[in-house]
Amino acid sequence: MCIRSGATPDTVRYVHGDGHVHLYPQYDTGAFFRRGLGLARRFDAPLLLLLAEADGYDCFRALSADVESPALSGLSFERTAEPSSLRVRDKGRDGPGVFLISGRQLLSRENLEVLVIGLEPGHELYSSRPKERSTEELTRQGLEAGAITVLPWGFGKWLGERGRHVRELARRPENQLDPLFFLGDILARCWPWPAPDRRLAGTRVLPGTDILPLRGFERRLGEYGFRVRGRFHEERPSGSLVTMLRRRLPVEPVGEPDRPLRTIFQQLRYRLRARERRPGA
Repeated sequence: MCIRSGATPDTVRYVHGDGHVHLYPQYDTGAFFRRGLGLARRFDAPLLLLLAEADGYDCFRALSADVESPALSGLSFERTAEPSSLRVRDKGRDGPGVFLISGRQLLSRENLEVLVIGLEPGHELYSSRPKERSTEELTRQGLEAGAITVLPWGFGKWLGERGRHVRELARRPENQLDPLFFLGDILARCWPWPAPDRRLAGTRVLPGTDILPLRGFERRLGEYGFRVRGRFHEERPSGSLVTMLRRRLPVEPVGEPDRPLRTIFQQLRYRLRARERRPGA
């Protein structure tokens, strides 16, 4: 794995991103990144993939090492000037790069997800035992560490007591004033559920796919995401995004959530597969 020498000057441009990315063993990893590179060429803009790795997954560290795999033939994974990002390149083609940004999906004591994105892979918050901490604690610690901190939408998770808890956190002045605090919208959030910003005025929203761990779903990468225009430095993609967000530059959605029938079909497929994997099923 090489470290690119020299610095790429700051450029004012649109940067596209998928704000909720998983890289599961069920995926064809080469197809996953080639899909990303194709999107970057289509957008004619850098594509940032904001990882939300759950406990037990550490794809960012694995890809940071020298990787030799037939599935990844023709791709290179290059370190940047910051430890929280990698650049993915197609060795045979020029064009805008894909940048993988480290991030973790932490499950709180209330069984709510908190995404903390852009910290160094070895950061204490990434390796802590999150279920011992409340959603409020994880949110505060993420923001204090300088991470992009997201409370993502999820089926059933914003209802009842947990939904009340999310609304309270989103309405807190200190969170609304923090430029790195977001609610997360996802591809599977469909009608009749309203978009998070319509329910909680004043809170910014970071869209992403949060695609399911089903074979072939790597092709859905980037179907729902965001774009922001600002100064971008290819050697510091994570830092560039954080700077844009701190300046409260507009975060525009790209794409839209799925239609209800597609969402229902995919959820049924996912739950049936999960049931088949259980012992004794």
